[in-house]
Amino acid sequence: MKKIQIIELGAAVLFLAAGAGLLVWPGLSGRLLYWIMTGFLAVTTLVLFIRRFTTGSRVNYILAAAALALLLLVAFMPGVLASVAFGIYMLFCAICYFLQAYADGMSNWKDPSSLLFGCAYLALALFLFLARHHDSRMLQVVVGWYLVFQGLELLLVHSVSRHRRSLGYRVLNHMTSLPVAFVTFLPFMVLETMEKRIRTSGSISYDRKKTDAEPDLMVYIHTGTEGVHAVGHMTFCFEGLMYSYGNYAKKEEKLAGTLGPAVFFTVLPEVYINNSCIYEGTTLYGFGLILTDRQKDTLRNTLGDMMNSMVRWACPLQQDPQGWQHPEQWFTDYASRLFWRTGCKFWQFTRGQWKTYWVMGTNCSLFAETILTAAGCRIPRKKGIVSPGEYFQYFQELFADPDSQVISRQWHTASVPATLYRTWA
Repeated sequence: MKKIQIIELGAAVLFLAAGAGLLVWPGLSGRLLYWIMTGFLAVTTLVLFIRRFTTGSRVNYILAAAALALLLLVAFMPGVLASVAFGIYMLFCAICYFLQAYADGMSNWKDPSSLLFGCAYLALALFLFLARHHDSRMLQVVVGWYLVFQGLELLLVHSVSRHRRSLGYRVLNHMTSLPVAFVTFLPFMVLETMEKRIRTSGSISYDRKKTDAEPDLMVYIHTGTEGVHAVGHMTFCFEGLMYSYGNYAKKEEKLAGTLGPAVFFTVLPEVYINNSCIYEGTTLYGFGLILTDRQKDTLRNTLGDMMNSMVRWACPLQQDPQGWQHPEQWFTDYASRLFWRTGCKFWQFTRGQWKTYWVMGTNCSLFAETILTAAGCRIPRKKGIVSPGEYFQYFQELFADPDSQVISRQWHTASVPATLYRTWA
């Protein structure tokens, strides 16, 4: 059994046990949950602070602060732990959906689903906050059903990942995304584990191929151990060209870069991968897919139709007539750095769903999944808030399936120069 499948099975059992306990013994399970959470959070906070000084990763400061905040919440409000924590999560989901509805409105894409989901999550959050002092058992039952639901989904994912995908794909295509906290930092955690093994053993082997055939399409999950890289990014490469969608227009972004006009760029994959690893400090996990002739033709047409809804866009370095004389003054802007080092081409959407970028909705993951699905690739169209980490998990599982169209996996990192390309970048 693969490590990721063991993680899924363990999480599924944990969710099901906690949810069943809240449903069957609300009072007892509430006290038991309090002591388990207190001990777990105390140990987690201590470990994260220690890891900050042993690994040098500043991300551990943020994670440790979050764990400490939860520990204080548990310590001072044990009676309302489940309702408050769950209510905060529901409020977070509501805000994400409302911002997605705002982004949809900016793009003139008429679909009320985001607004309806936002209202539903907000109503549940208000119920949890306002009613927590009146009937704690009812609130624990609500949380219990949610945990059971998530546990059953994880169990289904685990079962499907170990068997053929014909039925599994149709099932997964209608499932909601897993909790954001469960999968967002999964590539980051895998990266930290691999870097630790490199430091202790001096080398590591991740690249694998199931056949001798060359993949027709590569999907890349980006991650890193510093800052926003830990959350990740998702791109894909087809017929010698890398495609990336994101919020690269920094002057027009809102909400600390999470919302803004979307920018799209194309670039040679070898140069882009080396630049990302060497200069930007990211690691890329690549998964190779084999396509039929019909899928390749459909993907070409899909990309062609998409390009027809875009116009060329210039980064700040390109907009500066004197920028070529002193390009380093623009290197605080990612788009300018990328253009200087790779010669990429930028585009901006003029209409449609993808005109506005929103990190928890119309993001890089949903964009790549939508384009590839439209081309006939068998990628589940998850509902809800989707992150690159969820697709990292999915492609890892798909590679473990001998009958899937994912035939290879590889990684690129500056820590192992042999995984990079021989280019000038």
